[in-house]
Amino acid sequence: LHRIHPTVDYSELSECQLVIEAVFEDLKVKAEVTRLAEAAMPASAIFASNTSTIRIAKLAEASVRPEQFIGLHFSSPVDRMPILEIIVSESTSRETLARSMDFSAAISKTPVRGEAARFINSWVRSRPTRQVKFLCTLSTCLRPFGAWFRYRHLGAQGACRHRVGPVMQQTQL
Repeated sequence: LHRIHPTVDYSELSECQLVIEAVFEDLKVKAEVTRLAEAAMPASAIFASNTSTIRIAKLAEASVRPEQFIGLHFSSPVDRMPILEIIVSESTSRETLARSMDFSAAISKTPVRGEAARFINSWVRSRPTRQVKFLCTLSTCLRPFGAWFRYRHLGAQGACRHRVGPVMQQTQL
C-alpha cells in the first residue's frame, strides 16, 4: 500500500507506466477520467480501469490508445484476496496484456483472465451459494487461458484454496 499514490492532479501521472482508475461506475465519469489521464501520461503507459460492471470495450472507446487500455479488477477485500482479474477488449494488445500480467506478479496477485462480457468477481458474488457449489465441483483448474497462465481459482474457499470465499466475503462487506 505504501507504493500506491492516489491523486486528483493529472500532471502527477507524467512519469507513470500504469495508471488504474477507480472512480464511480458511471460511463461518462470514467470516459472523462480516461481522457484527462491519458493526456498527462507517457505514450508508452497503460491505462487500466478497475470497473466491475462496465464492459472494457465500451470504456476503451474514450481512449486515444485503446491497444493500451485494459481492465484490472481487484477482488475485495483486496488485502486478503489474491486475485487480480484481467479483462481485455478486442483492441487490447498482447504487450499490454503481458505487462499487466507482470504487474500482477509484481504485487503478488494471481492473474485471472476474465471474459469481456462478464466480470468474474461480480458473477461469483451475484449468486454466491450456487457459484461456490459449481466452482468447488470443478475444483481449482477450470481451463487454460493461452500460454501465459492457467485459470487457477475464482474465489471459492476450500477446494479453490482462497482465504476468503464469496459467501464469507458477502458477510464481510
